[in-house]
Amino acid sequence: MIRRSRKGFTLLELMVAIAIVGVFTAMAVPQFGDWRDKQRVKTARRSLARAFTLARAEAIRTGNNHIVFLLEDTQGDPLIDKSGRVVPILVLDDGRPGSGDQNCQIDANETTTGIVGESSVSWGVSNAIGAVPSDFGNGDYLATGSSFTDGGGNDTTWVLFSPQGTPAAFTTACVIGGVGSGAGAVYVSDGTRDYAAVLNPLGSVRIHNWNLFQEAWTN
Repeated sequence: MIRRSRKGFTLLELMVAIAIVGVFTAMAVPQFGDWRDKQRVKTARRSLARAFTLARAEAIRTGNNHIVFLLEDTQGDPLIDKSGRVVPILVLDDGRPGSGDQNCQIDANETTTGIVGESSVSWGVSNAIGAVPSDFGNGDYLATGSSFTDGGGNDTTWVLFSPQGTPAAFTTACVIGGVGSGAGAVYVSDGTRDYAAVLNPLGSVRIHNWNLFQEAWTN
């Protein structure tokens, strides 16, 4: 009978294998963290585009004014969704233009859609120099994260969509501006990557990102 020799790992070989695994793990962890952060800011920008697109589509479908609020309502109160959560973005069906319910405020009987944000993403920019060239808004986006104004030059973080699907600016007293007066943009950043959701005067949305190497906004 042939006696077969037993083969196994020596302690030295095992230690080398563990060291190699440790090196690859150390290399992978930062890459995973970078991928995760990139996904979070991409989710945030998609949420903005979704809010604008939803408000515009519902305004056209229902014939009611729809408002997108960011961070707070016209009274400065936090945005609360149907489940009682505080959300960064809220879409409001504000009713038929000219009706008694149409007051640019969130009333108890009105339909709202809350959109959850990403905790690691903040409003504004970290690296971008200047606004997106196609941003028609005049608001201080560095301070508020949006370039929306109320039509009188005052910074706001909300915009209204008329039944025609066009964005309009409005004041806290619900004085609504003309067609396309709500054009502007919202900016978000994770500290490294900057993105902007630009709303044009006709109501369509386009996403841009800041390219660090080109030092310019790209589509």
